[in-house]
Formats: sequence, C-alpha cells, structure tokens
Amino acid sequence: LIRGVVNRPEGTNLPVMILSHGFMSTHKTVKKEAQRFAELGFATVSFDFNGGGVGCKSDGKSTGMSVITETKDLLEVIKAARKLPYADPENISYSLPTEKPASVYLFL
Repeated sequence: LIRGVVNRPEGTNLPVMILSHGFMSTHKTVKKEAQRFAELGFATVSFDFNGGGVGCKSDGKSTGMSVITETKDLLEVIKAARKLPYADPENISYSLPTEKPASVYLFL
C-alpha cells in the first residue's frame, strides 16, 4: 500500500503536481515544495515509495526496492491522482529526484 499526503487549494479542475522523495527518505523531504505548489494553485501529492527510507509509511522493505518497483509505485500514484474529484486528469505533472529512473516515461 502506498501512502502519502495531499495538499490543495480551494477549487476544482486543479492541475496536480506529484512530488517523489530521494534515496532513503520519505515524503516529508518534499513537504515545503508541496506546500509551495499548493499556494500556487496546484493540488499536490507527496508519497512514500514502497520500501522507502526510515519513517516511511508505505509498505515494503528497503531491500525490496528497485528501479522497477519505484516506477510501478509512481505509475500507481499518477493513476490515483487522475481520479481525485478536484483534479484535472489531463494536467498531471511529477518531479523525480535526480537518482530516480527515467523509465517512468516509457509507461506514460
């Protein structure tokens, strides 16, 4: 199970920014950025990869993480974000820390 936090301004049909954390960390490391994007009019989703760092709220163990599992997790979060009742499903963006795989682009 992937767990995370949503921040959003008032309104509907909002663009969505998904923020992912870096190696051995959690969604808390992108909290300020998520809040800032929400101030700018985005709904934001920050989440813990399965098997993320210390304090991770999602399932899994760090030893089970891989480029493949991270890609799958991000794709699931994108799918869920498109279903948010206040989101514009055609306006979903995401950030990847520099060490994250570009392989997610192959699946979108």
